[in-house]
Amino acid sequence: MVLDKKKCLFFCWIIIVFSFIYPFLNNFYLINPVESILHYSGQSSIRFLLLTLMITPLIKFLKQPFLIFARKMFGLTSFFYVLLHFLVYLFFEIESFGIYEDFQARPFIAYGFFAFFCLIPLAITSNNKSIKKMGVNNWKNLHQLIYPAFALSAFHYYLKSVSKEGPKLALTYLFFGLFLLFFRAFKLSFRSRIDD
Repeated sequence: MVLDKKKCLFFCWIIIVFSFIYPFLNNFYLINPVESILHYSGQSSIRFLLLTLMITPLIKFLKQPFLIFARKMFGLTSFFYVLLHFLVYLFFEIESFGIYEDFQARPFIAYGFFAFFCLIPLAITSNNKSIKKMGVNNWKNLHQLIYPAFALSAFHYYLKSVSKEGPKLALTYLFFGLFLLFFRAFKLSFRSRIDD
């Protein structure tokens, strides 16, 4: 199957740009700005993590290696939303008590915190210079952190949503994430059998 590279990448940019302007088009931030930004940035980070995880199966299925660039775009967009989510939490949510105390009062915060720190090295090394410096295998091994990062993010959202809007959407994210993780595990198992 042959895809037009420019059209595919343009479509990826449309998704990213639309995610930035969508809240403003719907007056999303007018009622409760801090809560709205936290909610939207958190959901957007999970959505773009899922999109990032979907690229590898698409590359294999469609045989279009150029989609690796789309994976990088979606991954960095996810990190942008995670960073925004963390900064808003840090400056507007903690108030007088510390992060550790917040972990005890609201355990779901810890899951989000560790997910954020899993994504930091991935964002820092998402460039060709890092691949050359680390070596391809080491770079690939490091970027397996996207899986625990997604799992931690999904549990963070699930535990929070149980007491808020309900866990249905969080469970949907978990389902798709587990499906993509299964694809990854199956691919590695199949490859090891061939090597043996």
